[in-house]
Amino acid sequence: MTPEDWELFFIEAGLSTDSAKTHATRFADEKLTIESLQMLDRSMLRELGVALMGEALCIIKQAKEATTQTTRIQALAAKPLHLNREMTPQQFRKFRIDWDVFTKMTNMPSSQANIHLYNCADETVQNAIINTHPNFFTTDPDMLLDIVEALVTQRSSPTVHHLAFSSMSQDADEPIQSYLVRLRAVAVDCNFTCPSCEHDLSDIYVKNQIIRGIANDTLQADLLAKAGALKSLEQNIRHAEAFESALRDQTSMAGASDTAAARLSTYRRQKGTPQANEGIRTSTYCKCNVKPNHQACLGCGSHQHGSSGTGSRWLKCPAWGQT
Repeated sequence: MTPEDWELFFIEAGLSTDSAKTHATRFADEKLTIESLQMLDRSMLRELGVALMGEALCIIKQAKEATTQTTRIQALAAKPLHLNREMTPQQFRKFRIDWDVFTKMTNMPSSQANIHLYNCADETVQNAIINTHPNFFTTDPDMLLDIVEALVTQRSSPTVHHLAFSSMSQDADEPIQSYLVRLRAVAVDCNFTCPSCEHDLSDIYVKNQIIRGIANDTLQADLLAKAGALKSLEQNIRHAEAFESALRDQTSMAGASDTAAARLSTYRRQKGTPQANEGIRTSTYCKCNVKPNHQACLGCGSHQHGSSGTGSRWLKCPAWGQT
């Protein structure tokens, strides 16, 4: 906190302006925070220059109120958590992360973790907790999530997960990264490890399933043809992302061409098109009837100044700069 922050804090605590300025500089120099004030005792405050008992009490009270307010704001911002029966292993893994975030945002004391976790559960899970773990509320907080996981998750053989994994394919408009995330989430439960050394083989299985289930046939054939060069999962993903990017660029270019063609057609409809008259070309924009000596202009249709942007077209073509 800066000296200005501390000065405002002390004024809100009820100290005089002069005292607030004096203490603000010292507290800022000592790199103190509002949270750390609650760990200071009377002797420490005296060393910091807070000699008056009244000022010390005001500072400690203000620190508690500020910390409580911060905790309240964080608790309101934290996303409510819900535990229900028949969660998948993937869902419970996410719940573990959400629970960790929730406890940190709310500064939850470990003594209250049991109560909050119970309150997150629906009625079915609460009944299961009460009937199977009567000592749940006095259980070590570090063991709580393991107990709950055993109650709410559906356990399946790795073979079942293997079947689900092998049937996964990329959706039509799904980015390759989203497909990769879905595969990795299921691969965790497939136990893709070497039976001898327990080395993790997940990347190999995920790479093979990426190629097998990819939606674009052209990209699939390209990945298969370049299998010798694209050996790792990361290399295959980078190649697929480059292919997706090229497709997007191609679509954008096609859209730009269609727009230009539409603008050209609109201009010609507004101005009219050249008419043929007994072998003599009459241009809507050129009133003289002469035999054509140039290709038709792509802008106005006239044969009098050529079709490209070179030569005299920019002087003679009324459509110059409009198409």
